[in-house]
Amino acid sequence: MDVFPTLLSRRRAAAGCLPGWGAALLVVLSLGLSGCSSLSATPPAETGSVMAGGAHGRALDANLSGFLAQSAPEAVTTLATSPWGPGVTVRAEAPYHAASGRTCRRLHIEGGGSGQARQAVACESPDGWQSRRLVTQSAGGQQP
Repeated sequence: MDVFPTLLSRRRAAAGCLPGWGAALLVVLSLGLSGCSSLSATPPAETGSVMAGGAHGRALDANLSGFLAQSAPEAVTTLATSPWGPGVTVRAEAPYHAASGRTCRRLHIEGGGSGQARQAVACESPDGWQSRRLVTQSAGGQQP
């Protein structure tokens, strides 16, 4: 009859080990999850861009930057000189907040010697407004 108390004491000893393993597992999981929470939710200023191209876009001059910062949606301006060539007409859509956290505006550009209408995106940055081609536009300027 010694067998029953021996089995019972072994089960109790084995059950006593589980809380130790459970505590260790809990600590490991907690450390893993706390590492995820330490990641920054705000991307650095030069990354996180949803626009194609390098880290920086094409800087726009003070005249066009002022127009983009203050104009109403669908406002139009004509520029003697621009990044798209001379004598272009630019229509700016309403400002929106991009996934990068920047204020951006879609631009419709006509003229400039190319003979065809183009589109671009301009986003505000600490250094002023910058223009980029649309992500959906190929490097050659064609929409898919």
